[in-house]
Amino acid sequence: MVQQHPVSATLNEDETASMSCTFSGSPAPATTVQWLKDGQSLFDPPKPIHGLRNSTLKFVTANKRHGGNYACRLKTIGHHPVDSQTATLHVREKLKFTVPPVAKSLELGTVRKILCKAQGNPAPIVQWVKEGLKPLLVWPPHIEDVNGTLIFHGVQDDDAGQYTCIATNSQGLISASILINVTMSPHFTSLPNNITFAKEGTKVELHCRAEGYPAPTIQWDRDSVMDGFTSDRFSVDRNGTLTIQNVQQEDQGFYGCTAGNAGGFKRAEFRLVVKDWEYQSGDYDGAESIAKTIIITLGAAAAHIFLSVGLLIWCRLRRRQRKLRSPNDGGAGDAEAQLDVQTALLTKVDCRQSPAIDKLNVPNSSITKGALQGKRPVWRYP
Repeated sequence: MVQQHPVSATLNEDETASMSCTFSGSPAPATTVQWLKDGQSLFDPPKPIHGLRNSTLKFVTANKRHGGNYACRLKTIGHHPVDSQTATLHVREKLKFTVPPVAKSLELGTVRKILCKAQGNPAPIVQWVKEGLKPLLVWPPHIEDVNGTLIFHGVQDDDAGQYTCIATNSQGLISASILINVTMSPHFTSLPNNITFAKEGTKVELHCRAEGYPAPTIQWDRDSVMDGFTSDRFSVDRNGTLTIQNVQQEDQGFYGCTAGNAGGFKRAEFRLVVKDWEYQSGDYDGAESIAKTIIITLGAAAAHIFLSVGLLIWCRLRRRQRKLRSPNDGGAGDAEAQLDVQTALLTKVDCRQSPAIDKLNVPNSSITKGALQGKRPVWRYP
């Protein structure tokens, strides 16, 4: 016979509770006690503690899965089983954060969300407050608090600060604070050429500029080794410019510029090619040599054109002068005629247009028949 039945209990999550069942009659082991939960044998913890004429269930840290209807069943040898009255264990869910807020860095101008979720019995109310603002007042137009989810519709500079998520119900109040930073990821504003050529022995400056919020820091690497510069000829100034004094062939390679801040990192890579002076005289300065060659060629062509035009004009002037002279000029006219023919042949100017003999002031009657027979013409002057 059951003397003490289990008693119903209500407790909060993580609290301690117990249920006991005592009986009269034959003690253990003639009588055994089996615990039931919701009409089924209890196999899950807690494990019962049995005495001679009692049995106890002790919930050290109660949780929601422990809630239910409990009863003890007495089994005595030679008797039918006897069940105790049913006792109900109510476990109220403890007020707690299921999705606690996490500190974040928000990109300037973006739309971002910060989550804060809580559970409890009864269901809690979750709200956000910001340090420096009066609690539970209206947020700025671009910020919205929706059941514990803080939404930024376009992050602004002054959104940075400390935010606190508060959850409340009849059990009390819990809170969690986080720090929100406003950042702008780095972006490059000035970079070297993908391939930078340098003359051996000269100074090389590789400029790397970046903007962001907060202001990004610049770091250089060589062949993917951060700050892998073993010579004091290398230096990096505050603006991020890498300077190499007296650059050498051994300085050739790939150089990387990394800009970083709280918003992230960006890296760009370039190749430095160092040429000696012998190479530079032929190949490195090839473009300059080609330009000079083109200029010289064009100048020579222009000079040739001017010379040809000048000789043509001179030839015509000479012909005009001869026409104005008297036909009895004697041998002087013969010499001048021969000079004009030679000049016309040298300049490829056809001074023998319509008819050439008349332009040379030589009468047709002075030409011998040998000229028509392929012999060398002989000019005779009256």
